[in-house]
Amino acid sequence: MMPMMRVFALAPALACAILAVPAFVAAQDAPSPLVAAQQDAMAHFDDFSGEWQGEGWSLAGDVREPLDVTLRAGLALDRSTLFIENRSYREDGSLAFHSFNNIGFDNDYAALVMQARAEGRFGNFPLTATDGGYVWLIGIGEGGLRYTGTITDGVWTEVTEVLAAGEPPRKIGEFAVRRTGATDWPDGGALQVE
Repeated sequence: MMPMMRVFALAPALACAILAVPAFVAAQDAPSPLVAAQQDAMAHFDDFSGEWQGEGWSLAGDVREPLDVTLRAGLALDRSTLFIENRSYREDGSLAFHSFNNIGFDNDYAALVMQARAEGRFGNFPLTATDGGYVWLIGIGEGGLRYTGTITDGVWTEVTEVLAAGEPPRKIGEFAVRRTGATDWPDGGALQVE
């Protein structure tokens, strides 16, 4: 049996340990400084979360191919990254285009980045937040592609243009989609430990 004096001597240590548990748990709820900076930058994209449907077109040679466009976008990783999936369909219902992108904030460079993947190609590209949207670029210097997206009056539009030195931008694609609902994607349905 433990002497009573020893119990009293341990009491302050036990009290400190018990009080420290809620403080530790609260500290775990606060994001790290890296994540907090990413969350601040990504707050600009809150309006893009959801499921979207609408129409668009893309050049097939010199002909505009009409498309039915679906997008789903969701913030994940503690709301530090916006994931975007685009599935666009031809008039016959076949899949014409499928991309998987994410927008994040690079703490080392204090800059937004688009990580894009489609049609066997992928890469990291500079992205700029604009009033109501974004602009991101593939290629630099003499030419490349520019994607300009905005949300205005509940419609998310994106225009794709070819940029070439000494020439005006040439539009090669466009979509306009409306939000059809909220989504818990991509966090929804995450595996849990049993």
